[in-house]
Amino acid sequence: FLKNYQNESYADSYIDFVNKTIASENKIDKGKEDLSIAVSKYLYKLMAYKDEYDVARLYTNGDFKEKLSNAFEGKLKLKFHVAPPLFAPKDPNTGKLKKMTAFSA
Repeated sequence: FLKNYQNESYADSYIDFVNKTIASENKIDKGKEDLSIAVSKYLYKLMAYKDEYDVARLYTNGDFKEKLSNAFEGKLKLKFHVAPPLFAPKDPNTGKLKKMTAFSA
């Protein structure tokens, strides 16, 4: 996923860091893997952080829509809820950008 999300080098840096963590943890306490599991899980979350623009970019390659078409019958209509900074109005109470709904064909 990280390779598709960014590139192969980015994915390799994740694997390298996790492998270094595993090696270090094994030096301290052979067979214990709590730290390695936590690092692999949360480093992935950090590196794969997806804002709505990255999510939209990932949808554009067609894989997601193809999977939906294979799973469901009929004509699909997707809705995306986004808050583009240049266009979205601000909520008067919170000051946060209000989501707008965009449809795909």
